[in-house]
Amino acid sequence: MRTIFDLASVLALGLLSMAACRTDRPQPPAYLSTSYGLALPDDASEQTGIAPRGIKMTVFHVPRSRDVVSEELRANLATDGWTIDAEEHSPSNRALRWTLAKAGTTLDVRITGDDNDAAIIITEP
Repeated sequence: MRTIFDLASVLALGLLSMAACRTDRPQPPAYLSTSYGLALPDDASEQTGIAPRGIKMTVFHVPRSRDVVSEELRANLATDGWTIDAEEHSPSNRALRWTLAKAGTTLDVRITGDDNDAAIIITEP
């Protein structure tokens, strides 16, 4: 009988220690590097067949809010050595337009979407 209580105590302590280690804070998403060397959210998926022929453009879908995605990218650009040389909102205010530069590479980046999904459009000028 005592062995059952000892075992129950050990299991209860183990569960309590596991619960104490658990964190409910959201973890920042991991990032993946594009062929341009631009870090994008890990949950970004490349959409193929969208760019017209002859245009060097890549489109990524991110299943999260445009505003959240743009703030994540902004926070990581400086860390990765990118600068935002130009920034503007589209006339409809649905897209954020950036001209990025790093070590001689220039990219035009558009972030568009809504509260549920974002699209990151990267174009080489």
